[in-house]
Amino acid sequence: MATNEGCATISDNNGNLLFYTDGITVWNRSHQVMPNGTGLMGGISSTQSSICIPLPGSTTIYYLFTVDEIGGPNGFRYSIVDMSLQGGNGDVDANNKNIPILAPVTEKLTAMKQATGDYRIAVHEWGTDAYYVYQLTSFGLQAFPVVSNVGIVHNFSMIQNTYGNMKFSPCGDKISAAIGYQDTVEIFDFDPATGIISNAITIPIGYHVYGIEYSRTGDLLYVSCYDPAATLLQFDLSSGNVVDIIASKVMISDVPDIYGLQIANDGRIYVCKSLSPIVGIINSPNVAGTGCNYVDNGIYIDPLTIGVNSGLNFPAFIQSAFRLEVDCTPTGLNSISAENYFDVSPNPVSDHFVISLSNESLSQILIYDAVGRIIFEKAVSAEMHSQKIELNAKEIGLGNGIYFVKAFGEKSVTKMICVALAP
Repeated sequence: MATNEGCATISDNNGNLLFYTDGITVWNRSHQVMPNGTGLMGGISSTQSSICIPLPGSTTIYYLFTVDEIGGPNGFRYSIVDMSLQGGNGDVDANNKNIPILAPVTEKLTAMKQATGDYRIAVHEWGTDAYYVYQLTSFGLQAFPVVSNVGIVHNFSMIQNTYGNMKFSPCGDKISAAIGYQDTVEIFDFDPATGIISNAITIPIGYHVYGIEYSRTGDLLYVSCYDPAATLLQFDLSSGNVVDIIASKVMISDVPDIYGLQIANDGRIYVCKSLSPIVGIINSPNVAGTGCNYVDNGIYIDPLTIGVNSGLNFPAFIQSAFRLEVDCTPTGLNSISAENYFDVSPNPVSDHFVISLSNESLSQILIYDAVGRIIFEKAVSAEMHSQKIELNAKEIGLGNGIYFVKAFGEKSVTKMICVALAP
């Protein structure tokens, strides 16, 4: 595979390669182009051209999401790869290929796994301040995204403003974006349960920005800049205060031509050096300051001297795969974890839905409209972990749209989950 920037790869749970893509062509584990595996509508010059995500509950179906380059008309799309075909080598489903989702979008694309086992996929609309967060469940890609209008407008003044990475933190509670020639990085809180992005922290960098990556703990953020001066920067996010975060900036390196950044299973962050056979390494990214131990000549990837280089970026991954031993359990009344979460299903909703709370009995249910008004309230008196809500005039009459559900347990208040009513 030869790609200027974006690409994606996915392996099974044992680390065995399944397939990989530049956003236009899909290759199988034998490095052969899959049947129907050409003509995808990503872009090889898109920062994050593609990402591969397994369908929850399936061992063979994968969604391959793509984004066009420089805000192009192909926008954000998906295709389905079926690994049960071609003797286990996979096939792109001709009937589910290049399905349009949203256009135009910037070159940003990232994903994380929820405690429920579903996935959140985030993109940014081109020319607005809107982040779109989609949910992939066992039923497929949900039709109604959560839209958060937050942060600065990714404006039309230059196509280069589409450039730059977007990443979830490994714990999935933060999301950050490098906004190309607007020379800005933004950091947000992210609620995995609702898909809502909030609390923008805007950091003017002064240089064109491209790569972005969190330490495994999510307390430190690394940013690469490539013009008019090249720098690798570190910011300490632990205070949550914009003044302190800006003041915490440390220059880790001023070596030219640093672009994509990617954390790996070993906890290190790998640094893409433009069109170079050398990959840099941040060996201790959880350590603040220069103690993070950046080595510019980290790995030589062309030992046979045949012209192998790293382009401008690394493959895109589901960022929550890198949390590993980190404790991602939130604290406080609004906590939610794999051990105690609530769910609304089906979502989108048709004639009814069921609210479930895992470790506590329900005591109260509230439903809010899109502007935050309470439109339905119900006390649950029996010791029940789930409650069915009928969408009819006797119980609740809701029109098509986006709503938020909050469930109260015996001892806690859960976070809200966004639900959409299917037409």
